[in-house]
Amino acid sequence: MDNGIEKDLKESQRVAHESEERFQLLFNKAPWGINLDQDGRFIEVNQKWLDTLGYTREEVIGKWFGDFALNLWKVSANASLFKARGKSTVSMRCCAKTVSV
Repeated sequence: MDNGIEKDLKESQRVAHESEERFQLLFNKAPWGINLDQDGRFIEVNQKWLDTLGYTREEVIGKWFGDFALNLWKVSANASLFKARGKSTVSMRCCAKTVSV
């Protein structure tokens, strides 16, 4: 492999790795860090969210976010609008295991 190309590849990999580390740090420090698939199912959730609501990761991953929301009719009605508009954030009240927050 050409030395210049190899050097560029290593630099690109280093930059990508640093970017991933920054993203993970932000996600893990966020008060409500969640990642949903296109159908609204949890792919990932940070520890702060789990601690706040009292769930384990196993209880959440793969479940639909509406299963944890209060005022479900509002969530259901708005979910398609969020998707259609390409929204990546939503405000909702969630059900904790023992109390609502």
